[in-house]
Amino acid sequence: RAYAPLHVVFKATGSQVWLLNDTLESREVNVEYGYKAFTGESGVKQSKTVHIAPCSAKLVDKMDIGQDVDRQATFAFAEVFDENGQRIDRNRAFLVPLQELKLPEDTMSSQITRLSPQTWQVTVSAKQFVWMVKIDADENLRCSDNAFDLWPGESRTISVSVDNADPYLDLRIDNINRFLAKE
Repeated sequence: RAYAPLHVVFKATGSQVWLLNDTLESREVNVEYGYKAFTGESGVKQSKTVHIAPCSAKLVDKMDIGQDVDRQATFAFAEVFDENGQRIDRNRAFLVPLQELKLPEDTMSSQITRLSPQTWQVTVSAKQFVWMVKIDADENLRCSDNAFDLWPGESRTISVSVDNADPYLDLRIDNINRFLAKE
């Protein structure tokens, strides 16, 4: 999340992984990072335990992405895990300007389950990278998460609620790949 107290970011077009600590405490975390193709084919994955001081930024690593990687169809990724293995944060960076991306076609599927007249459970999954999944309707929604990416092979379950029961509420689930796919 953009305002996470412990946040991982990229610099230098995805080749530098940085950890930001906006808390008043030192932290020791595990950072998994690397790059992978939009289609899910493995790239490189590394892991490092990082000790970071309070209110500071620290370079985790500089990645050598290599010349043989199709940068238009690959993304850099990083995930931060606490001492219990719980994911605290994750982020991704594209390796080229947006207009040069070769996003795969939309492979997202969804299942919507109505739990009550005012709540739903939405599960979305994708075989390939899906950029900026968004759940919407003509009525104000509260979503446990909205506007997120699905990484290759990932599923995510979101809780959705509205103030007033509507038997005809039409939930719309969309993503950027539907508009920009170049595969």
